[in-house]
Order: sequence, then structure tokens, then C-alpha cells
Amino acid sequence: MRNWFAVSAVLLMALVLVGTVASAKSNASPEKGTWKVRVMPGAEAAAKGEKEFEDTLILKGGKFRSTACEPYGFGSGAYKMDGNIWMSDMESKKEGKNHWHGQVDGDHLTGRIARSVVFQVTFKTVH
Repeated sequence: MRNWFAVSAVLLMALVLVGTVASAKSNASPEKGTWKVRVMPGAEAAAKGEKEFEDTLILKGGKFRSTACEPYGFGSGAYKMDGNIWMSDMESKKEGKNHWHGQVDGDHLTGRIARSVVFQVTFKTVH
């Protein structure tokens, strides 16, 4: 018997980010900037119906924001920098968690999103 709770509790969706800096190159640094990006679903996420979309990512003042994720309850969150690598974990009560992991290379940004989706399940005893 399959453990359906384990199977359905977390859906991991990998998305690839590719973008260019929206602000002037001289104003961008790994620690701050605004990037217009195209988010492209990986093969598994595309097979589940995820579509490509445009987003604006903002790293500023120790906070990270994704404008495309804001309507789904993801606000701004802290991010960590390690050289030109940044990471941020964000949570929405309605949509689950997003783990962002990106790399700033001059005026380009690439990275991945790992998404866990919250599912609501019901159960009852069987006689």
C-alpha cells in the first residue's frame, strides 16, 4: 500500500530563472538589485501543468521579493548572501513554501525555485 500522505503532502517544483538586471549595471551588486526574469518550469513541473511566466525579483536592504508571488500570499523575506550566491525561504499560508536559490553574475541572474505545496487532506476510520 502506498503512503499517499507522503506522496501528496509535498510537491516539489523546480523552476529555472533567467534574467537581466533592470537597474543600471553600475547600481547592481550581488547584495542588491532589481531583475526582470523569465521563470521556466522544469520537465516535471511542466508535466504537472506549470507554465512559463515573467517576474520581477528584488534584493534590497536584506529583503527579497518576487512580484509574481505576492498575489499568492508570499511577501518579502530575508535572504542570505555567500559571495554572489543568494538564498531565501518564503512562506504563504495558502500556497506553501518557496525556496529560492540564485546566482548573480554581473548583470545576469540565474537560479531555481523549489516549491512545496500545502494540501488539505481528510480521513475517517473504516469499519
